[in-house]
Amino acid sequence: MKFTIGNVFSRAFDLMGRHFALIFGMAIVTVGIPTFAFSAYLVEILGQAPLDTDGFGFTLPTGSSAGLVLGLVSIILSLINYSMLTELAVTGLVGRKFELGAAIGRAFANILPLIVIGIIYFLAVAVGMILLIIPGIIIMVAMSPCFAIYIAERGIGITGAVSKSWALTENHRWALFFISLLVGIATGILSNIVQAPFLFMSASLSPTLFLGLTTLVGVAVNAITLVFSVTCYVLLRESKEGKTPESAADVFA
Repeated sequence: MKFTIGNVFSRAFDLMGRHFALIFGMAIVTVGIPTFAFSAYLVEILGQAPLDTDGFGFTLPTGSSAGLVLGLVSIILSLINYSMLTELAVTGLVGRKFELGAAIGRAFANILPLIVIGIIYFLAVAVGMILLIIPGIIIMVAMSPCFAIYIAERGIGITGAVSKSWALTENHRWALFFISLLVGIATGILSNIVQAPFLFMSASLSPTLFLGLTTLVGVAVNAITLVFSVTCYVLLRESKEGKTPESAADVFA
């Protein structure tokens, strides 16, 4: 299938429609519940305020060791969720059964390599941003599939995933940029619409309840963003390499 913005949105919505419960269920279990539990502990036990000065999100005091732990745990859980979602997307596109237990095992094995890839990604983008921003955006888009590549193409290695990401995104980087922009704008608008009633009633809601509601919204936005990210990778591989979804899914057999 040709890589176009329309095809990406079509496949992403199709994937979410067919696997809605599994996609959002995994996100809630791997990211939502642990993040909420830890944040609620800080709110109730340590007396931290669940709202920042603008009334959005969750703020930890500067230099807090608890904040460092929460950040590290959030990164690890997000990588586990992303790894499992990548498998679900690749296998789901061909109607192949998703093996949850095996996916969890592979997700844990992927944690350290994905962290290394994340560090490389962050440093490359940071250097690009220093060089007048535009190079940073180009690098960000060019390297965006490297996480999915490492997960879905077993044995490719860290450097292989990074280098292949550049080749895979060539001639499609503007489309990838606009897809990211559209998804970001759409999820931002939906998030604000859903959270508006909670913010209006925030004075009458308990901090823990408010935190739970906003965490749920954040998990949904994160899951949608990940679905589009993985869908872009799958379509890029089909378009650039002529790989069918069936052959791409063989790696998880």
